[in-house]
Amino acid sequence: MAQHSGRQAPAPYHHGDLRRSLLNAAEAILAEKGVGGFTLRECARRAGVSPAAPSHHFGNVKGLLSVIATDGYNALSAAMVSAADASDGSSNERLRAIGRAYIGQALHFPGRFRVTFGQNTLDDYDADLHQAASNCFQILVDTVTSATHRNAMESTMMVWSLVHGFVSLVLDRHTPFMDGCAPQAEVIDQMAEALMEQCTRALA
Repeated sequence: MAQHSGRQAPAPYHHGDLRRSLLNAAEAILAEKGVGGFTLRECARRAGVSPAAPSHHFGNVKGLLSVIATDGYNALSAAMVSAADASDGSSNERLRAIGRAYIGQALHFPGRFRVTFGQNTLDDYDADLHQAASNCFQILVDTVTSATHRNAMESTMMVWSLVHGFVSLVLDRHTPFMDGCAPQAEVIDQMAEALMEQCTRALA
């Protein structure tokens, strides 16, 4: 009978999953350490592949982060559309829904969110990234336009500034008024709802 050493043999690596494994590892690092603590070497280590693997698939750090940002825009678009479709269908409620979805995505995936809107770390010539960003922005424009008779671009920037600014304050811990509040997630949800209510009133 064969003797066992007590150590399990490493599971076979499926190369078809390599790209996704690297992206998952990258997002985990970003969530823990932010962009400043991100390296391709650490990404490869966590994915269990050679240090050259990330460069082979993404070229460099900007290439990999640009893919994450593209995924971020696409996920944000999907969340906003899903939230709007689940609303009662009125233009104001659809607007409130996409605002809450924007805030929810940012706070649930802060590492990805910071990369998505951190243009200094991205590839300015990435066509997929630009398309994903454009599609995401158009959802906001279309929803705001249907909810107001005012200048669409001015109104869109007002809504975007509101939700993005709120998210940035929360992520950067500039919300001392919430210290000690329990549960904090519930307070954030209530504030997000109140902000979107005020927003739709302002656009009326």
